[in-house]
Amino acid sequence: MTQDSDNPTHDRIWRSFTINGRRTTLSLEKVIWECLDEISHNEGISVANLCSLIVRRRSGLRLAATIRVFVAAYFRAAAPKWVSPHPVQPAKPVPPVPGAPLSELLQTAVNACGSGSDDDSALPHEQESETD
Repeated sequence: MTQDSDNPTHDRIWRSFTINGRRTTLSLEKVIWECLDEISHNEGISVANLCSLIVRRRSGLRLAATIRVFVAAYFRAAAPKWVSPHPVQPAKPVPPVPGAPLSELLQTAVNACGSGSDDDSALPHEQESETD
C-alpha cells in the first residue's frame, strides 16, 4: 500500500504529551489527530487524558494501532443508524476518570481497545497539557 503524498489527510503529524506520567511522542495521520481532537472536545477531556484511557485498555497492539482502533470504534458506536455485521461488544467497564464520568459512547470505544489493565492508578487524575 502506497501513501498518497498529495492527500493532506495522509500526512503524519507528531505530537508529544504525557500519558499516565510518561512523556510520549506519537506519530499519527492528520485525519486521526483531527478525530481525536473532535472526540476529546465532545467528551470534555484532553487528548492526553483520552490517550491515557486508551492505553489502559490496549492489549498487545502498538499505541498508534490501538488509537486507530479506538477512533473507528468511537465513530462506529456514534453511528447507530448503520447496522454493523460486527457490533462492538464492550469488555469490562473502565472506571471513570476521577471527577469526570465517561459517556456511554466513550466507554464503548475504550472497551473495544482490549481488556488491558484494571489498575485505577493508571487513570489520569488531572487534565494534562499537550504540545505539538
